[in-house]
Parts: sequence; structure tokens; C-alpha cells
Amino acid sequence: MSGDEALVDGGFGSDVIVANAFTNSTTGLTNPGTDLTDTGGGGNTPSCGLIFNQATEGGAAVDFESGNANATIFTNNATDGVVARKSATFVSFTGSILVDGPQNTDIMVGVLEIPIVANPAVGRITVQASDLVDGGLIDPNLYQFDDGTAGRRVPQSRRFDVTEAIGHIDIFSAVDCSGASVVDANATAGARPTLRGGAVGINFLDPQAGGNGGALDFTFDHAATVTDIRVQGSDGYDNTFSATGTQSTLSINTATDNSPQAASNVTYTVTYGVFFAPAGEPIFGGSCSVGTEWNAPTVTVAADSQPVQGGNTNIDVTMSNVVYDAGNSRFAQMTSTAPGFTGPVNLNAPTSTSGVTLTYDDPYSITGIDADDLGLYTVMVTGPNGQSATDSFQLVTDPPENLVNCATVPQATIGGTVTIPLAGNNVTGWEVVYNGVTQNLPADATQVVLDPIVGTATTVTITAQGFDSSGNPDTDVETCTLDFVAPACGATTQNPDSTATPVDVGTVITLTLVSEGAITATIGGTAMTQGATVGDETTWTATHTALRDETITAVITNPDGETAECTWVIDINCAPPEMVDVSGEPGTVGTITILGTPGCTYTVTVSDLNGNVIDTIDIDIPDCGEDLCEGTASYLIPADAVFGVGQQGQDPAGGTIRTVPTLGEWGMIAFITLLMASGLVYMRKRRMA
Repeated sequence: MSGDEALVDGGFGSDVIVANAFTNSTTGLTNPGTDLTDTGGGGNTPSCGLIFNQATEGGAAVDFESGNANATIFTNNATDGVVARKSATFVSFTGSILVDGPQNTDIMVGVLEIPIVANPAVGRITVQASDLVDGGLIDPNLYQFDDGTAGRRVPQSRRFDVTEAIGHIDIFSAVDCSGASVVDANATAGARPTLRGGAVGINFLDPQAGGNGGALDFTFDHAATVTDIRVQGSDGYDNTFSATGTQSTLSINTATDNSPQAASNVTYTVTYGVFFAPAGEPIFGGSCSVGTEWNAPTVTVAADSQPVQGGNTNIDVTMSNVVYDAGNSRFAQMTSTAPGFTGPVNLNAPTSTSGVTLTYDDPYSITGIDADDLGLYTVMVTGPNGQSATDSFQLVTDPPENLVNCATVPQATIGGTVTIPLAGNNVTGWEVVYNGVTQNLPADATQVVLDPIVGTATTVTITAQGFDSSGNPDTDVETCTLDFVAPACGATTQNPDSTATPVDVGTVITLTLVSEGAITATIGGTAMTQGATVGDETTWTATHTALRDETITAVITNPDGETAECTWVIDINCAPPEMVDVSGEPGTVGTITILGTPGCTYTVTVSDLNGNVIDTIDIDIPDCGEDLCEGTASYLIPADAVFGVGQQGQDPAGGTIRTVPTLGEWGMIAFITLLMASGLVYMRKRRMA
């Protein structure tokens, strides 16, 4: 042995084993290694906790030749005193063949077990076999006599050629992995989690959408002695590359490196290698692992505007971490429970991509939303590791809402038109009923015109049509009562016209009235006869028998019940009246008598002495068979009053009658006269005195 002696426990002079090549056991170099025992004597047996040999390091296992016994003498140190030499002598005491076999055949005749110190430094021990004859010792040839058939012993020689029996024990320090980490290169900047020794969530952007699948950035912290790094994935990925300094990096993605594969979560095993020149390759130490777990896919289905009945909307879809379905040439498919759905809709090329999110703008459009469009719009996506996600948008609308404001409806004029603004939510159509006429208008109608307005139709029914959340027909009804303009009197005429020429009593006069905005006209509660209507003007007629001077009043009414009064003045041909008599004492009910034309009515005016009107009394003149007749009226007679008579409603023009003072009044006059006389007498006496 030669080389780094410090690597050997006890130095080159320590006991080693040359295993007995000719014992009954043929066990030799095995994997795992066997701690052999020297049975031939000559030295102690080292005890090895770990055994490294050709078989344990990947080579072939080799056993001893069988069928030999009692042949080994082990000498720890050579007889020439060289400590580094170990020798073995093979002797046959039985005459049996020591070694036999074809020429140029390798035969294992011994195994050295060399104890190595704990925690050895890097170094090499060289072990080389040699013939003792090279050291000046005995002849290395072994002679054996072989029984021939003739009973002769023929000497034969066997030479062991050990010049190629040279080996090396190389000691080095392998480096264990302890500092590997991985982050998701597809994550948003600033949100890339790093987990050492644990799993990290990673995203997937399918190459079909312009991505690279999964993308990983590895970082390896290691000693400067590390020369190689090997990364092996559970998906079959295997890559060995050169380390740099004390920190190395590696970036991989699915598109380029076929890892991480989307089929499952991937765990990567990392080992650090130190290049060992004698072996001509790196020697790898203990491994560490970093795990990755695919983030779950997501999908969102939504309408890009609030669905309203009769309106338009589009169904939009966003999804992330999805895997392309190559068999169906799509990422996903939209389905719906809506009766009017025209799909399914394959979602293939996205409208846009941001990070790992795919956006589909308006993959499905709905115009004029009606009951057949109500339902679930659903998209299911599949992501890495067989994960899936589903989202649905429930397209529902509120019931129709009628927002017509009756207070804003313009005033109505009979014979005219009224324009009513229409407003509502979730309306698919309008139905307007007025005066028995139905108008059906589209959802986008902004007004309805009522033409013509008639006085007998005072309400309008406006129905907003739509459907409820279940798609069943639904309505919202608003009934407005029209506000008609107030009625007004137009022309009033009479035939014959008594205002131009007073008529005789008993004359039948035709009264005519033209009203504006009225639907009825009455005189004294009796309806006038309705004539032609032009626009809001209606002609009304009635007959009247002239019996006295009077004012005839007609009451006209519009559809709202508002009224106005229209009048005619009737003038009778009556002679001027005369006061005849006022009988009765003041303070008692007396009789007023006047003279006038039969059938006429006259007005008696009662005034005080200063001309202030106290009262008026209308007195009718009965027919007495003469041209002039008397008419009377009972009345409470006041004292000191003046009674006068005139045409009906006019000032007195037919003479006056004054009532006398009462007794109390005469007494007062007498008292004042006496008082004045007494005063004169008193004043006279004083002057005389």
C-alpha cells in the first residue's frame, strides 16, 4: 500500500484482512458488502461499519473459487520488514489442486479489508500486488504433482501473473443538497412565493394561448466545491448541468423542456455533484426535493351589462390555469339551460391574454332579451393535474316596471290630442287603451298620442309588458285620469231676442248656447239639447216661455265635473208700474199694492228717509182681464220708510209712498217742542230781570 497513509485507521501497519480464498465459503465481493473474517490466522480482524467494494459501487459481484481448503497463511507485514506490504502464502498439504483452470483467466484469491478513519480527508491509497520473487524472496511458481494414468507424477507449474493487479482507494467529500428552491415564473411579479423543501403553487398558460405551459425558476445555494447539479422530475425530467460559484440557477418550462407536465403535480429531486478526477465523473451526495403543485383553474361567467327585458347584453368569460382540449379543439364550452340558447359555444382562441388569464369578450350575444333567454349560462374548464372548475351566470330580469307619471300628463282638450311620455324598466312592449282603442307599441317607444280626446273617455290605461324571473308573462299597469281644461261659455243667443225688443208674456224663446270643453248643459236641472260639436265647442239649445223679466242661467260641466254658468236676460213688454198703497201700521204686517201689466213682475224698493235701500220685493201682476191690474204683497211695514216701484230689477220710477211716524216718534216731537218753548220763556225772563 502507498499513498495517503493518514486515511488508514492505524496507518499502513494496521491489521488488514486477506480473506481465506480456500475456505468452505465462496462469499467474496457482494452488495451489500460482507464483513469477511480471516480464518487463516496471522492477524486481527478489523470491524467495519460501512463496507465499500466493487459491487457496492455498481460493479459486478465476485466469489472465490470453490472446492479448496486449508490453503491460506496470512502475514500482516512482509518478511522483508516493509510495513506497507502484506503477504499471503498458499500451501496445499493434501495434494489437492490449489488453483486450476484455463490459462489467462482472472481468479480471485483474496480480499483486502482496509479500515478507513472516520471523516477522512480527500486523498488516495494505492494497493498493488506483486510476485515475491520481485522482492528477492521465493520462487512464485507453485509446483503440483498430478496423478497420471500410468501412476507417474508429472510436475506442472502454475504462474500467477499479478502485474495488473493494481487498485486505488479514492477518498473524497460528497456534498448533500440542502438549499434548493423554486418559484413560479408565470406568477405576477411581486407575488411569487418561495418554499424551501415544500410545495409551491404554480400556474399554467397553455402554449395554444401563446404561453409556455408551466414555467419554473430554480435557485441552488451550494458550496463552492460543487461542480455539477442534477435535477430529476417525477414527470421524467432529468438534467445535469454545471454549477457556478456558490449559487446556480435553472429555468425550465413545459413547452421547451417538457416539464413540468400538466398531467400531475411534479416533485423535483436535486443532487449536488463534485467532480472526482480519478473516477472521471462527478460524485453526487445526498438529495433534497422541491415540490410543485398546480394551482386550480378558475372560470368566471358574467354579463357585460345588466340584463333588462327587451334590451341587449353579451355573456363574457374569463378563465385561468386552463389546459387546451386538443381532442375538441377548444379550451372550454359554454352551455345554457335557456330555451332560446343557440349554442353550445366552443371557446377556442381568447380575445386577450393577461398573465395566465384568458378573456373572451362577447362569445355569446343576446339581443331583445325575452323569456327564452332566461336561464343558466355555464362554462366548465379543466386545468393541470386533472383539476376542474365551473361557473354559471343566471340570466334573470326584474319584472316590468311602469314608470309613467300621471301627474305629468298634459291637460286634455276635447277634440284635441294628448301626448303621454312612456318610461319603464324591463319592458318588452306597451299596450295603451283609450276610448276603446288599443295601441300596441314597442319596448323602445318613448310616448303615446291619444287622438282625438273625447269628453266621455276620461281615463287611459297604460300597460308595461314583460315577464317575471321564471319567464312567465307579467305586466305593470298604470291608469291615468285625464285632467280636462275648465269649461267656458261661448256665445249665448235667444230667438226672438227680448234684449233687443221686449216680448209679450207667453212668448216662446229659443235659447242657444255654445260651450267650450263641456259635456253637459242644464237649465234649472233640465238638460239642454246637444247639437253639433266642433273641436271642443258644442252647441246646446232649449226653449223658454217668457212670463216675466228674468235672467235664465245654464250650468255647463266638463268631464272632470268642473262647472261654469252661462246666462240670458229675458225682457218682457211691461207698462210702467205705479205705487197704489201701503196699508198697515208701522211695525205690523201690511199690504203693498202696485198697478201694472198682467204677467209682469215689478220690483218695489224700500228706503229710509236718506235714500238708503232697506229691502226690495218682487211683485207679480195677475191677469184681471184688464190692461192694467193690481198686484199685492204682504210685508212688515217699517216707520218712516219710502216705498217706490219700478220695472223688475230696476230703480223706482212709478211714484213713492212714505209711512207715518209711530206714536213714540210723535211723543218725541212734542217733547222737543215743549222743551224748546220752555227754553225761550226762561231766556225771556232773565232778560226782563
